[in-house]
Amino acid sequence: MNQSHVKYLLVGGGLAAGSAAEAIRRIDPNGSAMLVGQEVNRPYHRSPLSKGYLKGEMSRTDLIAEPVGWFAERDIALRTGRRVAHIDVGRHAAALDSGEEISYHQLLIATGSLAKPLKVPGANLPNVFSLRSLLDADRLTNAIEKAKHEGRQHARGRGKAVIIGAGPLGVELAATLTQLNIAVDLLSAHDHPWRKFAGDVTGKFVLRYLEHHGVTTHMNTRIDRLDGDGRVQNVHKLDGTSLPCDFVIIAIGTVANREIVHGTSITAEKAILVDDHCRTSIPNIYAAGDCAAIFDPLFNKHRLIPHWDHARYT
Repeated sequence: MNQSHVKYLLVGGGLAAGSAAEAIRRIDPNGSAMLVGQEVNRPYHRSPLSKGYLKGEMSRTDLIAEPVGWFAERDIALRTGRRVAHIDVGRHAAALDSGEEISYHQLLIATGSLAKPLKVPGANLPNVFSLRSLLDADRLTNAIEKAKHEGRQHARGRGKAVIIGAGPLGVELAATLTQLNIAVDLLSAHDHPWRKFAGDVTGKFVLRYLEHHGVTTHMNTRIDRLDGDGRVQNVHKLDGTSLPCDFVIIAIGTVANREIVHGTSITAEKAILVDDHCRTSIPNIYAAGDCAAIFDPLFNKHRLIPHWDHARYT
């Protein structure tokens, strides 16, 4: 087994880990550091994936959080396409899926979140998508282009999509697809969009706005199953009706990616629990971003804040 040692080991290739690398170099220009990310891409901004990137207004280069060469210039080892398979908190070491072991003085876990799965029959059919990464966005872009040329006909052209979930991501995707001339059915189990973040007045304003711009909305709707001949073609609702489509996007929320702490003594519930300085229950191990629930002394409880600003500044 190959072994190496760094002062700072950052696990996760998203914005929280990238921001931590910036902060480390501001306060410690010379301490050895390594960032390990499971995606093959260097840290990038995910928020534009559902907007400018899908619409073709932004390139991969536009999404990159730091310029090419930034990590090398600051002597931060960048390991993309690698996963931390296990953390040995007693030995202060992390084993990568490549077989390499990295010992550390301080460890940051910033593994982000995963798309919450839709637990109905047919949810694993081809052409059922989620959107959490560049790879997801590229797959979705291919489905959009194919639907625009070969998909179901509607008043403005071809291509019909069903979006399940009317939170911020679902609403953003509905707006983007409509601008790309894809017909959109937006489904929600609640009576208006943005249920977790907006009251009735704001939520119903968003609902009317979406409908005014051509989105067909289905509120208070439950899904029975998805089906199709080799790929998804219909979304069946519990009321017995169905919606034909060329592809489906599931946007019903996220779950913290805390798999890395399984088998360790790091305290976690739905997310990794940290104090108001992002410290876990183990000395010298920190967690930040979507995978962490930070203690809020104002409310005297841990809070999950899955938002770009939170990842950037924690």
